[in-house]
Amino acid sequence: MIIVVSSRSGGVGKSTTAQHLAAYLAQRRGAGSVALVDADNNETCLDWAARGDGQRFEVLSSEADGLDQYDHLIIDTAAAPDSGELGGLLAEADLLLIPTTPSAADLSPAIATHQGLEADGVEALFLLTLCAPRPSKRAEQTLQAMRSAELPVLSQSITRRECYLDAISTGQHVGQLKGISASKSWEEWKALGREVFKRRL
Repeated sequence: MIIVVSSRSGGVGKSTTAQHLAAYLAQRRGAGSVALVDADNNETCLDWAARGDGQRFEVLSSEADGLDQYDHLIIDTAAAPDSGELGGLLAEADLLLIPTTPSAADLSPAIATHQGLEADGVEALFLLTLCAPRPSKRAEQTLQAMRSAELPVLSQSITRRECYLDAISTGQHVGQLKGISASKSWEEWKALGREVFKRRL
């Protein structure tokens, strides 16, 4: 299974999404079966992995050899990839995941990405990220609006929490951290993983 994580906007949690989906899938499918491919020139995922250890999946450059030995690939693209680059990645992909915040500034380019792919028959799903914690209802309202517009948005959203700063600085995912905030965040990723992968696995 190949999942491409891409967005025309930067700062929407694209690399965080790729990292945590890979962690969830590796936990479910076993060490050695999953690779996270960093196809972003910023090498965010490679830098993240270099700061820690103990991950059950490999983090590799898009130029690495032997990618076909893995059962599952999660590919983190550059922000706003050109159509040729994205098209090349999607040619072999099973799914495109488009992270976006509930902000209109991020939603508009996310929707434009989806509309540009509809003619190619590429399955794409939106994921709401960096959502304000309750009592804010912005994420819920955005989710309902996207559903009303018949946009394919995942039910599980991802809440903005400071534990992600700890995860990035230590080279871990939130499921490896201690504390209530990290535990709640990991539960969101597990729910998201179940929602995504029940379509394919």
